[in-house]
Amino acid sequence: MQEPQAATPYPFQGSVPPIQGTRPPIEHELKCFPDYFMEVWEGRKTFELRKNDRDFRQGDLIWLRAWNPTTQTYTTKELTRRAGYILYGGEFGLPVDMCIISLLEIDPWDSDGDDDEDEAWEEFDADA
Repeated sequence: MQEPQAATPYPFQGSVPPIQGTRPPIEHELKCFPDYFMEVWEGRKTFELRKNDRDFRQGDLIWLRAWNPTTQTYTTKELTRRAGYILYGGEFGLPVDMCIISLLEIDPWDSDGDDDEDEAWEEFDADA
């Protein structure tokens, strides 16, 4: 007889981040092939499919650096995005060790991902 599994608030096993606990957002420096980099740069590619070996979490900064695989060197192009929703592996056919990270453009007035600066600007506008 199989033992009952503990109830979980997550509908799928893969929905749970592999490393639990809280931490402040961190920056991940990632290589990105030039063709894919330009798609992000021009706004057509808004996600990254990555091996989840870095404890990616919502709110982290994703520093993409264009990498030339032929010369094995970085180009001069780079950009930073904030990690939005992350689909962890284990569901919808995504291998368990992979994840899909939505890439959000960073509001220059909101450097830490919370709404403090936005609220400050709303108060500033209201005073005008």
